[in-house]
Amino acid sequence: MYPMFLLLKIDVMKRLYRSNSNRIIGGVCGGLAEYLGIDSLVIRGLVLLLFFSGGIGILPYILAVLLIPTEPRVLREEDIRNIPTDDFDSNDW
Repeated sequence: MYPMFLLLKIDVMKRLYRSNSNRIIGGVCGGLAEYLGIDSLVIRGLVLLLFFSGGIGILPYILAVLLIPTEPRVLREEDIRNIPTDDFDSNDW
């Protein structure tokens, strides 16, 4: 019999990143939506509401673009296959 803590699913710690796939301007709204697990339109609506209600959302958005790191890119197998190789041919010599 295994101890109970070995049977529990271990979640990887979630990190806040600016999204590469769900971005319009800086990826802040998309990244925040992915982190919170909600639709990005909700976050974008709230940000637009803050922009148009006295402009209080502009400075926090700019700070978020500067401070939140971009989501790391993960190379998939098909991406690796499509990397252009050198056109050098050993028969050219």
